[in-house]
Amino acid sequence: MGTFVRTFFLVTALFLVAGVPVLVVSWQANRKSITRRFAATAAGMGVFFGVAAVGSEQLVDDCGGSGSIACLDVGYQGLLFFVGLVYLIASILVAFSIGRR
Repeated sequence: MGTFVRTFFLVTALFLVAGVPVLVVSWQANRKSITRRFAATAAGMGVFFGVAAVGSEQLVDDCGGSGSIACLDVGYQGLLFFVGLVYLIASILVAFSIGRR
């Protein structure tokens, strides 16, 4: 449970930081629905990656329990990086779009 909670808060915070451009611009433009959607998406990604972290930890533990010495789950970190990068790019593009209106 500790892994889930720790990952949930960390990933949600990182996604909120990545979403700062759109959060600020949409708040100033009085587009609160966009602000809520980006914040909800950050929390949703926190839940998703929290569950994925628990699964990844279980896979690595099971691999180590079987006697293998090369137990590493790189898929989790790669997916987190990719999704975070896409979220950041989307945040910048939406903020730019709102700012131009």
